[in-house]
Formats: sequence, structure tokens, C-alpha cells
Amino acid sequence: MLGGIGARLVGKGLVGKGWVGLRAMGGTPRAMSSSVFDNRVNDHIWLRAECLPGEKRTPLTAADASDLIAEGYRVTVEKSSQRIIPTEAYEAIGCDIVEEHAWKNQDHVPEDAFILGLKHLGELPDQVAHRHIYFAHCFKEQSGWQKEMTRFESGNGAILDLEFLTDEDGRRVAAFGYYAGYAGMAIGMRHAFSNDHSKLVPWSSFATKEKLLDNIASGVQTVPRRVVVIGALGAAGRGAVQAFKDVVARTETDVALSAWDIDEMALPSTRPDILQHDLFVNCVYVRGPTEPFVTTDGLALGGPDRPLRHLVDVSCDPNSPYNPIPVYNTETSFSDPVHTVSLDAPGVPPLQVVGISNLPSLLPLEASEFFSSALLPSLLELRHGGAVWKRAEQVYEKVRGDLRQ
Repeated sequence: MLGGIGARLVGKGLVGKGWVGLRAMGGTPRAMSSSVFDNRVNDHIWLRAECLPGEKRTPLTAADASDLIAEGYRVTVEKSSQRIIPTEAYEAIGCDIVEEHAWKNQDHVPEDAFILGLKHLGELPDQVAHRHIYFAHCFKEQSGWQKEMTRFESGNGAILDLEFLTDEDGRRVAAFGYYAGYAGMAIGMRHAFSNDHSKLVPWSSFATKEKLLDNIASGVQTVPRRVVVIGALGAAGRGAVQAFKDVVARTETDVALSAWDIDEMALPSTRPDILQHDLFVNCVYVRGPTEPFVTTDGLALGGPDRPLRHLVDVSCDPNSPYNPIPVYNTETSFSDPVHTVSLDAPGVPPLQVVGISNLPSLLPLEASEFFSSALLPSLLELRHGGAVWKRAEQVYEKVRGDLRQ
């Protein structure tokens, strides 16, 4: 029986809410001399174009932008060569349209604009002047976190990180976790159980979940296999389990699923038993030190007959000091999805790792609609600097304080 809530790991246990692990980095959030919401109108949202190749998702759909405009917000949208929702859809409902990456010409962007996006900003500008809402991936001492924070510190900007937008109980208000897990399991099963590996590279996005399943089903061998999902009760874990069920239903493949969470991870036999599965899908988000799930030494000790040959790291935080999968340190991509971990052990097979940080982009429209609808209530509270945003500001100020130490 699965127990607890598996979404994050702190110390040696899984926790299901909050940003508890961040506290382990030391100290309490420092008070700001003034809030980033003070003395500003706070009703202008600027949707930027993504610079990550192949990133078709958007945090704000045209339909939800229409609701913002109806409530008196100004919405500016950059043109994008890859966004899944066409620019014309935003223009039709009254958004202001500007050129792709226009936000980087910061002197021409109103001071009160919130720059909304998903992934990293790119290398330029060196100094960031505005308030940015995105997944910064620099609040947990990831590689390069000081450089990213310094850009905002020197430019007098601020990060309101989407990852740390939480309600009063510490639960994230909007996340792509379910679709990350779904896509990760789908890709993992296609790679691990494929009957034609020549068709695996590169991956591209799918218009619907049904089309993705058609692709997976067309290339999966119907042979007995074992799959394990860790963090099965979190959003990503639920997505991974559902994808497993959908693929098995399509293919009638004889595959057994181990869906593990807090109770199972507390058992001393659990980590060694991971190696007895053909495919391991990690859906645990780590925010503090923990015992690794797999190691290169453990893989080597598994010997030539070790079943585990494929791993999908849905949580994908290889540059974090808390990475529970310390067998790789470089993200993969849809164009080059697999990293091969070779072992210094004669006759022992390598491990094939998929570590794609934007897995939900495999289903960009469905994932965007899901995320945008969840984020909308918080965006409507921006002008008031609502509690969700004040909590995010506190996290930013705490990391800003760590930078100064």
C-alpha cells in the first residue's frame, strides 16, 4: 500500500508540500527594504518568447490572457517562431504585439511590466532590470546560480520563480509535473522496449496525447518487462503511472509496474531492488540531502545480468548538490535524448539516461492549457501583490541574501 505524498525529498524522508528543503540552505528570508510591488501600478504582464530551442509551451494562453484584459490588465505578447499558440490568437483578443525577444531592449520596456516566461533567459543581458516570472533554476545552489542571481542584483531586477509560487499550505499553485511524468514514461517505454531504435532520435512534439500514444505503441515490443516509478503519488508520478497504463492498454505489453513512494523508500531493500527493473522513472523532486537512488558503483555491482538498463529522470536536476541520480551531470534534449553512462567494470552493461528538463513540451498545447489555467488566479492577484507573490518574493530575498554572504 502506498502511503504519504511523494513529490519532494528532504533529509531522508519524502515530504509533500512547501519549500522545506530550501531552509536547509541556512537562515530565514531577509526582509527587503521595500517590496518589488511597492510604488508601481503592477497591472502589465509581458509574455516573452522562449529562447530554448524546441520550447513550444507558454505559461499564458490567449484564452486566459483575455480574462486578464477583461480585469483591466495590459498584456503584451512577443512574437514567437515556436510558441504552440499563434501570435494572431493573442492579437485577436486585444494583446499588444511586439517583436521576438523585445524585452531585452530593457530601456523600451515599461518599468512596471512583469516579464513572464518559462525557461532560462539566455546569456544576455548581463544586467536584468525588470521583475521576471519564470523557472529560474537558481534557488537551490544549482550550477551557475550565483551568476544568474548577480544579473538581477546588478540590474535591480527580481525573480518571482514559478517553482516557488505556493499557497498557504506550501503547495505549488501551478506546475507541469503531471505532463512531465506522462512524457517521461512515454519516452522511457519507447526507448527501453523499442523494436526499432533507429526511429528514436530526435523526438518532436505531438499535437495530442493520442498521437503520442500512437507513436509509442507502434514501436514497443510485447515482451515481459518491469518498470519502477519513484514518487508515484506526486503529480509527476501520477502522470507517469497513467502513461504506463495507457501504453500497456494500447499494446497489451506484459509489463509489471512498481509504484513506490514514502513507505517503500523507507525500506532498506528498496534501493537495491531498483536495479531489478528494466526501466526506472524518477519523479521525486529533491530539496535537501538524501541517500542516492542509484550510483555508478551500485550499477557496476549489478553485474553483466543487471536488468536496469534505462533511466528517465523526470525531476531532472543534475547540477543540484541534492541530485539523487548522481550518475550523470548533463541534461539531454529532444534532439539528443539519451546520455550513456559507461561503467568501469568489464562486461557490465551501461545505463541509458534520459534527462530532459522540458519534458512537457512533448505535449505543448495540453500542457500549456493545463498550466495557464492553474496560474491565472495568481496572475489576477499580481496588481495587489497577493500572498502567493509575497511568498515568492520572500524566497527570492532569502537567496539574494545568500548571494551576499
